[in-house]
Formats: sequence, structure tokens, C-alpha cells
Amino acid sequence: MLPITGGHGESRVEKFRHRDIVSFDLAHSHVAGSLGTKKKNPTFNTAASSVMEKFDLLGMISAERIVGKISSSHPVEGGELSIIPVGSHFVELRVAGSRITMESNIDVFCRLDSFSKLENEYKQNKEFAEMARREFHWGGPGEHAPEHVHDLFGWMKDKPGQLPESSKGYVIASIFKNIKSEDPAVKVNGFVLDIPQFGKVYLGEYVISRHTRRLNMLRADLGCPFEGNMVALSLEGDGTPFP
Repeated sequence: MLPITGGHGESRVEKFRHRDIVSFDLAHSHVAGSLGTKKKNPTFNTAASSVMEKFDLLGMISAERIVGKISSSHPVEGGELSIIPVGSHFVELRVAGSRITMESNIDVFCRLDSFSKLENEYKQNKEFAEMARREFHWGGPGEHAPEHVHDLFGWMKDKPGQLPESSKGYVIASIFKNIKSEDPAVKVNGFVLDIPQFGKVYLGEYVISRHTRRLNMLRADLGCPFEGNMVALSLEGDGTPFP
């Protein structure tokens, strides 16, 4: 976390291993913040990035590299902030030994970089609304979706033409779409992977509110026989200026 004046910060960890449960060869993070140099319509700018190499969770989930990036821009004189996750990706992600493939949704969230743009797109673009319902479970999961999907996304039932923003104050999306597993035993529901007798894995989870974005590149909810939750790379960007 940076001081309110901005600046730079970084951290690096090598050869991490916890009880043969989770390990990685290298993880490093960098944050930066500054006041832009533009004289007309200046902005406060921040960026956060993390990289993890040779990640492994219980020999069931692995990746050669996980990269997460968030950058934000907030007008000095007031106005809506812009936050984008450009540059975030997986390299050789595998679950249960099989390769996981996916398409990027980052271009969508670069174009819809503010909350008002997201709201308007959902109201006016039928194709986007259908994709959001299919991939993010906006509007609530389908009746044939597994119970855990209903438990997590059931609250996101929308009203016609309105973004499914509940009293929680946020919606959940993903920076990936069309996720597929080469192993038919691994079931895919939007951006949620269901691994039998292991748990659930959420890929590119993007938590959106009016003033913040949180990106969880890989979140695991373990169920049997290991129990617990973990996140591999989590970044947050916000745009609340100094009063």
C-alpha cells in the first residue's frame, strides 16, 4: 500500500513452500502512484502488478506463470474513475493434470472502464447482457446450475434493464470467458471450475463496485479432504482522491 502522496513500493519472495500444500518459485509485486503531468484535466494515476512463477496447489492446480495487473486513473477535479486490468493472464494453467483454455475479456473491461459505462452497456447492448448472464451468472444462475453456483451468485438477480447490483454494492465478473477443461471430470460453470472431491476454483474473478475493482486471478475453495480457502494473486485498485 502506498502513502497518500504516491511513490513506489515493491516486494519479492523466492522458493516458498507451505507444508507441501502450496508452493511457488518466485512471486514479486510492484505498486506505483503519481499525479499525471497533463496540465489540462490532470489525473491521479496508480498501478499495481504481481507475478507468480511455478505455482502449485496440492499437485492438482499448477501454472508456469500467473500475472495480475490493475491500473486506475482519477480526475483531480472530480469525476468518475477509470480502472482496467490490462496485462493480466495465465501461462500454462493446468487443473487435474489437464490444460485449461480460455479467452480474454480484458478488452471489454478496458472499454467499460467506469461503473456508469458498465451500467449503460448492460442496459443497451443485448449481446453483452447475454454474455454476462452466461459467463458471470448475472441475473442469477440457471435452474440446472450446481448448488454451489446458486449459493455464490444467487443474489445477483437483476431487474429488467438494470445491472444486478444488490445491497452488497458490487457485482462479480471475470476477465476470462469461454473457459474449457480438457478433462471432462472437471466441470466448468462460467468462470467456476468444479473438481470432484477437491473443491472449486474461480478464475480471473473481478469484483466491481462504483469506486473499486478487485482482481483475484485464482481463488480456490477447498472441500475434501483439505478444507480452506486461498487466493493466488489478488490486487485492488480504487480512485477515491484526497479530500
